[in-house]
Amino acid sequence: ALRQFRLAAQTERQRVEAIKQLIDTKGGRDRIEDLADKLSALDDPAAVNRLTRKAYEGGIAGKLNEYWINALLSGPQTHIVNITSNALTHLYSIPEDLLAAGFGAVRGGPNRVFGRESAHRAFGLVEGVRDALRATAKAARTGEGFDATYSKLGEAYPDAIGGTLGKVVRIPTRMLEVEDTFFKTLAYRTELNALAVRQAIRDGAKGADFARKVAEYKAKPTDEMVDQAIQRARVLTFTNPLGPAGSAISRLRTVPGVKWVVPFIKTPTNILKFAARRSPAAPLLREFREDIAAGGLRRDRALAQITMGSAIGLAAFSYAREGLITGGGPSDPKERQALFATGWQPYSMKIGDRWYSYDRLDP
Repeated sequence: ALRQFRLAAQTERQRVEAIKQLIDTKGGRDRIEDLADKLSALDDPAAVNRLTRKAYEGGIAGKLNEYWINALLSGPQTHIVNITSNALTHLYSIPEDLLAAGFGAVRGGPNRVFGRESAHRAFGLVEGVRDALRATAKAARTGEGFDATYSKLGEAYPDAIGGTLGKVVRIPTRMLEVEDTFFKTLAYRTELNALAVRQAIRDGAKGADFARKVAEYKAKPTDEMVDQAIQRARVLTFTNPLGPAGSAISRLRTVPGVKWVVPFIKTPTNILKFAARRSPAAPLLREFREDIAAGGLRRDRALAQITMGSAIGLAAFSYAREGLITGGGPSDPKERQALFATGWQPYSMKIGDRWYSYDRLDP
């Protein structure tokens, strides 16, 4: 039997989404159709083989772009930030779901987050480490990460540099995929745990029957549960698909020279959305308004996000007014020098007598 939490299982919907994502990252429908036209004009199987193998090689531009992207991501700080960000986002999601359960309890009804899910979700963080490590080892060995179609990098010319040199050049992006695979597998497992509990509660199971039902759903989740778990994994690692506007901007990167100006689209956009949904600016986002209008579980989660995030923001504002949290500071060199002389640091938090930097701690 397929162990859903060990393998990146795909439902029919996930396969369709993967194909759409592939088309987007390969330059859009026009480029795919152009390739189809060229293939249809060939009769020689060898010629077809050569064309399909070389269709998406980027030539010198692709090789330079691949080297440049990996150079940008080669610093240890980039990977420390990625790991820390993923870890904190996962931990942050647990109390946020508890708050969503509180909204759901007040509202009532079966379409909601249940408080009992959080314990199983937290247990899933421990229980899923073994599977996450196994998936991570596979990603490091083969380059095939969990849900790799939706990675932080959607380059139009993957593996443009061949041979051993290419493998060495791609170490930074390979490591990003390895890091995300660990946290995606963990998120997938924890979400399946929570969904199994939710479904068992909806079934009205109690006592020993409840434990049996939870185990059954964890072992054999429905397609809908798999879809939700994979989507959760994407959101918590900032690799979820972009909306219409973001996708249009992403496709512009296939225009020669654009990607040199805008090397990354998906991750910065998703980080910005993640933070905005948890601030008073959330109603400006179409997705947030749709969740509120949908009602039920989606509304509870949206309210939990804006409530908890805004409360943290208000506390941060209060500490900032007291000088315990700093921003960039004044632009005037003399004023900055005077502040530094007092021990002040930019983008930092003061705890006791020490300053701790939060610079680049996204989001």
